[in-house]
Amino acid sequence: TSVFLGIALAITSIGISVRALVDEHALSSPIGSIIITSAVIDDLIGILLLATLSAFALGGGFASVAGTAILGLIFLTFMVTGGRRILGRLYAKVRRHASHETAYSASLIIAFSSAAVSHIIGLHLAIGAFFAGLALSDRIRPDRTIEGSLSDLGLGFLITIFFASIGLSLTLSAETFLDPLLLPLVLVAFSGKIIGGYIGSRPFLPDSVSALIVGIGLCPRGEVALVVATIALSAGIITAALYTTVTVMVIATVLIAPFFFRIGFKALRRSEDAV
Repeated sequence: TSVFLGIALAITSIGISVRALVDEHALSSPIGSIIITSAVIDDLIGILLLATLSAFALGGGFASVAGTAILGLIFLTFMVTGGRRILGRLYAKVRRHASHETAYSASLIIAFSSAAVSHIIGLHLAIGAFFAGLALSDRIRPDRTIEGSLSDLGLGFLITIFFASIGLSLTLSAETFLDPLLLPLVLVAFSGKIIGGYIGSRPFLPDSVSALIVGIGLCPRGEVALVVATIALSAGIITAALYTTVTVMVIATVLIAPFFFRIGFKALRRSEDAV
């Protein structure tokens, strides 16, 4: 349980961080580059650790768990190196010589196939789908028609079902907000990222305000943290009560962090104007 909490606290919501950076016109800035790179690394490490933890929870011995972890690392390495090139070229060829519908179907087939491979080697299906997204991101993101169609499917249907399932798993009550773990968890969620982000980025940025903004930008936990919590709940790693507490922590970071993120950028612009 303690390891799971560490994983949940380490993860950063890439989507929320990107949205906040876009709103501040800072996505391509040094601050934005550090936040996005750190968030991707956080999520990759967190997902691999969760896969290892899930294997332990399901009763696997050390050899089985080590084998799953090694296979997961090999799978990840392949998907972000050779797989990225191979699948990218395959998708580009289909997109060039086939219709929109065929390219759309090809991207889904790649995602489902990656999820199946992930399941075969002992990882959760969601991990394989995540790796497929990493492999195809450079090809699909500039393709507005395919990206838009996939977003419509995800945001309009699949993500709706996902959040509905989260709601069904929650046991919200007055006792949830009186849980002695909730406040310390929220405080650690903010302080850990702010301090770590500040210390890690300060040598690469011109001032302390910029480094503080990086720390704040790493605070939101969102979709990935909820996926991790759902996997942990289904694997029996955490109880329903702890799942609810972690979900409330995620919601708190999503609501609070962007507010201070905007304040940080306002302070940075005032200091630049003063100079």
